[in-house]
Amino acid sequence: MQENGLTWDDMRRFTVDGKGRLLWNGEVVKTESRLRLDWFQTTIAVLATLGTLLSGIYPFLVHFHVFGF
Repeated sequence: MQENGLTWDDMRRFTVDGKGRLLWNGEVVKTESRLRLDWFQTTIAVLATLGTLLSGIYPFLVHFHVFGF
């Protein structure tokens, strides 16, 4: 299936209403999607974030001899 790009006529169909919402041909365009994670996915995401932070902080602390090495 071939995708068509936007033309200048298509661009003219975009407008913004008084509330700041993006409109296409007078209809509201969905510009935001919420992501909801299960408790297990949230736990994994938090652990991955902590691991990433620690993997960056640890070498910094070792460089300044915080651990006495």
